Amino acid sequence: MDCHIGGYVIVDGYIYGNHKNGWTCPDLKTGAKKWFDKGAGKGLLCWDDGKAGLATCSPDGLEMRGTFSVDGSNQGWARPVVFGGRLYLRCDDNLYCFNVKAR
Repeated sequence: MDCHIGGYVIVDGYIYGNHKNGWTCPDLKTGAKKWFDKGAGKGLLCWDDGKAGLATCSPDGLEMRGTFSVDGSNQGWARPVVFGGRLYLRCDDNLYCFNVKAR
């Protein structure tokens, strides 16, 4: 994995993370790539030209749950936080809070 931004997770023997401007899922034991998806770009939360995206992952693939725009003229390098069903996201001088709790 060529993880530019940093951050990946290991779940049930699979690695999910950023890889070369997209997202990938290799098998931890064999290294075999299960899938690659551009999503909304690279990052922990996908960033691309002022847009953010939220996705779920499994060994079968990446599923975009939603994308939205955020304000700010600089790139958002702060780590997003999910707590209590809410996504907290900082971009430039703006702080956002999104309800991402499953329905």
